[in-house]
Amino acid sequence: MWSGFKRWLGKQKSRDEQTEEQTEPPINNNEEEQLSECIEEEQGPGTVVYKKRPPDVPGRKKARKKPVHVIDKELLTLLDSRNDLAVESDCFPEGYSSKAPLRPYQIQLYNALMKQDGLLIADQEGMGKTSPILCSHESKIKVGQIRGGLYITKASLLQDIYNQAQQFTNLRVLIVKGTIEQRIHMYANFSNRQYDLVVMSYEQFRQDIDQILHLHQQHPFDVCYMDEAHKVKDAESQIGQVIHRLETKERYAITATPLINGADDLHNVLKWLRWPVASLVFYASAVVNMEALKEALSTNMIRRLKMDVMQNLPSVIPYDLSVELTELQRELYNAVKSATPGELFEGFSFYHIPTPLAKYTRLSQIAESAEIVGGVEGTTGSGKLERVEEILEDIVLRGEKAVIFSHSRVFAEIMYEYFEKYNPAILHEGIKDRQQQVNMFMSDPSCWVIVCSETSSREDWTGTVANNVIFTSKPWSPAYVSQCIGRAWRLGSEVQESIHVYSLIGEGTIDETIEKLLGEKQYIIDQLVETGLNRSEMLRLLIKEEEKKEHRLG
Repeated sequence: MWSGFKRWLGKQKSRDEQTEEQTEPPINNNEEEQLSECIEEEQGPGTVVYKKRPPDVPGRKKARKKPVHVIDKELLTLLDSRNDLAVESDCFPEGYSSKAPLRPYQIQLYNALMKQDGLLIADQEGMGKTSPILCSHESKIKVGQIRGGLYITKASLLQDIYNQAQQFTNLRVLIVKGTIEQRIHMYANFSNRQYDLVVMSYEQFRQDIDQILHLHQQHPFDVCYMDEAHKVKDAESQIGQVIHRLETKERYAITATPLINGADDLHNVLKWLRWPVASLVFYASAVVNMEALKEALSTNMIRRLKMDVMQNLPSVIPYDLSVELTELQRELYNAVKSATPGELFEGFSFYHIPTPLAKYTRLSQIAESAEIVGGVEGTTGSGKLERVEEILEDIVLRGEKAVIFSHSRVFAEIMYEYFEKYNPAILHEGIKDRQQQVNMFMSDPSCWVIVCSETSSREDWTGTVANNVIFTSKPWSPAYVSQCIGRAWRLGSEVQESIHVYSLIGEGTIDETIEKLLGEKQYIIDQLVETGLNRSEMLRLLIKEEEKKEHRLG
């Protein structure tokens, strides 16, 4: 059986490579100025252990050339026909409790999910839909209602789903990803281990649909969750068609933006949910029976807005997002991590790693982007750059603005050029007229983002028109983190909603250790104190933590 599957995957890989979207060639900009902050080191005698090599496919030097799109506010009024779960209990039923506490409105969603086998879950972004969904899944397994399920989402959210399952439940979760060989191994061993939930990306689902259907016959998925469900709104797309091939008893579509271009965006999602009204609502091409649609949404869609539950929301909503390094980025990171004094690097802005402090400085830079140290450019050299692109697309779609902080001026300039289509403003120590940039961000409706070098942008400006803050790398002091967030979150802020704070953490890098240090009580500095640990002090703490980790693993 598995030999046949290998042949199938080989053919599939060939087809996928032929249809894969071609990335744009890099633009020949002057890169020397972008490396001005890097310390030049004299090349001494030694052995070259790593040479810069070009990628197989050049990374993009500007964000995808899709037009900037913002949802029409009038279109959103269609979603006013909604179920706000006011009648649902905000207490868990007897016999179940989550590992970590849920807010009352989240428990209301949990109770609704326990009663209905198909829903469109469209709570506004930032309200925490995932945790009650996972808790209801666990509870259904405990009472024998279901045995297992499949959770389909964006590739960039796979680790986040897994982390939330670990935090709120005792579910046994399998993430399906990796190379063809790795996936063959996962599928072959699937029956040897019992998983409560399988998590995979839309692209993986599309590629492996035949094998998924085979597994479904052997070990049925009783429920399917379609996260970021607006991804399948196009019924003519490959994923829009293949999503219908898996039959499950229960189905849940999850999206904060069920409508983007028009009411017909809902057609394929409603069809997947098996709503009997779908044929009545969409009774002709591009013609929508609005009254029938509103009636269907009022009973089959759950949507709460932040204003509905504001008293239960924190002022700052954190998102710790794990980001995979690209292949060449990981290759360089590992080479620097294992380097010893005297070993040389060729083609980069540094020649060797003379001290532990220098090593961890380079590692923190590479975890953000290999381009910072003269490595491969664009999205080929930075998993975080592509992740920011995804986050910004969703933010702008909602009609909101964002502030991005990087520890590196080089990466701030890279992002400024890369996100040209969002008409960005920029702040770093080389900007002479800072107020002009701030005014542009605050008053120009076409300026969606301001990119900041953290060391020179923590203070003395106000960006309260934004309610999104993105850290591609964190300041090395909790006090400085608070200062950055304070640019957008202040009393009297123009945006009266919570501030969303996205922290991009390189998977398997020192980013994880930095987050640990920032979160531990012994390193937290009182908010009234304006000075925190300097770079050297934080690096020394970081080295100690990394040594402890290696000792535990050894």
